Amino acid sequence: MTIPVVTSTADGVARPREMSLQRWIWRSYVRNALIPLLVIELLLVAVFLTSHAWSLRQNVAALREVATQAISRITNDEAAIIREQLGRVAAATEVLRRQATLALATPANSGRERERMRRQPSGALTTAQDDGGAAVFYSAATPIGPAQYERLARFAAIDPLLRDITESNPLVAQTYINTRDSMTRIWPWIDAAVQFDRNLDVTRFNFYYEADAARNPSRSIVWTDAYVDPAGKGWLVSAIAPVYRGDVLEAVVGADVTIARMVAAVLDKEILRQGFVILIGKDGTLLALLPRAEQLFDLRELTTHHCYDVIRADTFKPAEFNVFRRADFAAIANLVETESEGGGRLDGPKPHLVGWQTIPSIGWK
Repeated sequence: MTIPVVTSTADGVARPREMSLQRWIWRSYVRNALIPLLVIELLLVAVFLTSHAWSLRQNVAALREVATQAISRITNDEAAIIREQLGRVAAATEVLRRQATLALATPANSGRERERMRRQPSGALTTAQDDGGAAVFYSAATPIGPAQYERLARFAAIDPLLRDITESNPLVAQTYINTRDSMTRIWPWIDAAVQFDRNLDVTRFNFYYEADAARNPSRSIVWTDAYVDPAGKGWLVSAIAPVYRGDVLEAVVGADVTIARMVAAVLDKEILRQGFVILIGKDGTLLALLPRAEQLFDLRELTTHHCYDVIRADTFKPAEFNVFRRADFAAIANLVETESEGGGRLDGPKPHLVGWQTIPSIGWK
């Protein structure tokens, strides 16, 4: 069956033509039913995709907020733990400072200390052997006379405390006292004649001058940033404290924590979602890194120091360990440097959420 259909030609003249009923019904169905249905479906799909994208953004934002809050809590908790652990080292250093101050003011009552000493061919004065006491080194740059032997004997009184602090705290690798005339007492015993430069001037090292009146007018406990230990323990940080007689800085006592011990005892722990802890010093130096942090910063942590000569000057970590000088940390470096706490995002091949908290007593993050 066919039906007549009127069409218009190019010259505007209407001409009748025939069309099958089936085709006419199909065209009518497409125009009046199928196209409206397709338009509705497309609108529904658009609404679904839009709502899904909006929902996804909201969910991601909510998850990021939850993660940021979790990182903030973890950072606060870890900062409290580290503050407590380092606080014990600082407290022991304060006890050592007080006992050294007392020893300095108390005349010696034994001549045994002089018997322990041996003058080296270099001119330095050292302990002859490991006899269970502290190692002693008196620089060849200092003329040795009765006053120096009296100083040696007076400070011998703190040897048991040097030993007890080192053995009772797993973080502490060694304890010592350095005097303004470059006498060093250190425990455990080391072969100081081999380890130290014959003309060693301890006042030129950060573990002495950072406690002086110019840099530490409050005479409080000071934590150094990471440096190479002249006594051979490799890379470490130190809690140091000044010993005064009146207004004269007579000596500086210290307790050393090696980077290796810091990583093992303080940082090496499981954190939510493969997270990890790093320590940043006052000047932005990465003080201690776990292997996962080494991958993030493309660094290898410095725990030992191999050298073929004695250490004669301060040796600090290289520039690539300073987060304020790294391009890959630039996005949040300024915030970390200026804000005591906060959070941010570290972009890269594997983006990380970052939270930080300052330990006020030492200025580390």
